[in-house]
Amino acid sequence: MAKKNASFEDLLEELSVLLQQMESDEIDLDTAISNFEKGMELILKANEKLARYEEKIKIVLASSKGIIIKPVSEEELADEL
Repeated sequence: MAKKNASFEDLLEELSVLLQQMESDEIDLDTAISNFEKGMELILKANEKLARYEEKIKIVLASSKGIIIKPVSEEELADEL
């Protein structure tokens, strides 16, 4: 399973590995379901990272225009997801 502070790229790599396993003809149903659950968790983590990156980009763009934006906390961001 992905580390708590795994990079976005690490999450995608782990998703790719799970997908390859699930596409294999040699995987049993229990493993496929387990991989599906892990994959969904990885997707959620990746989406959270993307949302944080998007927020950072908005702040940088706004600051380049002289607009000050209060950064969104992790809790506020989680509430939006």
